[in-house]
Amino acid sequence: MRFCLFFLLLFTQTNTFALQSTYLAATPEGYTGLIHIPNAYTMKRGTGLVQFSNQLLSTDGSRFNQGNNYVLLFGLSNHFEASGRIAAETNDANLFFSTGEFRDLSANFKFHIPWIPPRWFDAAVGLQDYGGAASNFTNRYIVASRPLGPFRFSAGYGFELNRTERLDGFFGGVEWAVTKHLTAIAEHDSRNPN
Repeated sequence: MRFCLFFLLLFTQTNTFALQSTYLAATPEGYTGLIHIPNAYTMKRGTGLVQFSNQLLSTDGSRFNQGNNYVLLFGLSNHFEASGRIAAETNDANLFFSTGEFRDLSANFKFHIPWIPPRWFDAAVGLQDYGGAASNFTNRYIVASRPLGPFRFSAGYGFELNRTERLDGFFGGVEWAVTKHLTAIAEHDSRNPN
């Protein structure tokens, strides 16, 4: 069974949920969210997050492979986050001479819609793997999130523009703050439950 470092980030929490999200984690896909789906919250201005994971989605979306997944995420304003992601099967391949392996450099953006009253719900739109020559994980999505007691619900719709079939249609998830330092997460990414 593979051990993924990002689960430590997802299941360790410093605060319980309030009306605004006080805890955010990066997904291996390069945006803030649950396990693999985004939520409607963004990193606060001036904050950042660095993440490494060895879980790498295959380019056809059929399985997760052992690989290297690096994410660097920044809050550029209180309503806008940007991230860079490098997804690679190996760090040793010279892609100018070798074939059969892939490396994908991604730029990801998420905009929290600020004019919706926070007591209703939070909403965001996002772009995953925007631009570039090897856009293996390109997606567009809209997502809404709402805290309710110890739970935080997120649901959205994604427009998949590649072969992975992730975030291709409706997706959703729930986070439950079991204790002050433990969160349980369940989600469906429009292809698989996680």
